[in-house]
Amino acid sequence: MEKVKNLKPVRMKNPLVIVTFCIVLLCIYFAYAILLDNKDTSFSITETDYTFQLSANYAKDKTPNVMKHFNDCIKPTHVSRDNYKPDTTLILQDRTEFSIKCSPGKFKLYLDKRKNSMASLVRTKKICKELKTVICQ
Repeated sequence: MEKVKNLKPVRMKNPLVIVTFCIVLLCIYFAYAILLDNKDTSFSITETDYTFQLSANYAKDKTPNVMKHFNDCIKPTHVSRDNYKPDTTLILQDRTEFSIKCSPGKFKLYLDKRKNSMASLVRTKKICKELKTVICQ
């Protein structure tokens, strides 16, 4: 058996260099995530026997236009930053009932078909179709 000679102990590099490198990587990651958050647009509708759902992600700067258009569709009901919580159930004048979750760059709508008429479902689908036009332009 051969003996291995002159093995040098492995030294850990300066911890300050490693910590600095990790901080730089985190900064790059968050900058990239912010850029993606402002650029990516997605719009999906999911429908089952009992539910109808819309989920949309879009550039944060489109939020005022999206909310204005949504409010135009649900008149005389109005949703503003001051009168909604992150998860809000709306009952419109025609008794259409659905929940929304909205924040800058995100909009979700959930309708329970068992609580709503066919006319309410048709109206909600029309609202979503119009929102798609605004979000995806």
